[in-house]
Amino acid sequence: MLQTNLQAAVNIAPVESHFIIFRIAHWARKHHKFELIDPRVIATDLGIITQESLMALSMALHALVKAGLYRIGYRVVEPSGELNENDFEDPNDIPDSLIDGGGNEFTTNCTCFVVVLKPVTTAHGAKTVS
Repeated sequence: MLQTNLQAAVNIAPVESHFIIFRIAHWARKHHKFELIDPRVIATDLGIITQESLMALSMALHALVKAGLYRIGYRVVEPSGELNENDFEDPNDIPDSLIDGGGNEFTTNCTCFVVVLKPVTTAHGAKTVS
């Protein structure tokens, strides 16, 4: 589940990104079963279309990581356009091939990967408190 209390990020984020953080929190409440934040999806859902709003989104996502609420991970885009379910800590760890959601093997050398944000959990599996 996604973190929805993002006050720790607001406390350290530049002022121009505060509104976006509040919008991300609202979005996360509506999508509480999601397991990650895909910046492409959230930008589309929040209507991030201007250079200024894209910069604010970048600062907001950075604050979520810097505050320790989320961590950066990488996922490969399958030939279907969906994100593969495997998480990688480093893009250099992505193997030459993966199995897609339909059980088919595909090569990853011609695909792209996406930076995603995953909620940080404690050793006991509970979400961190912000």
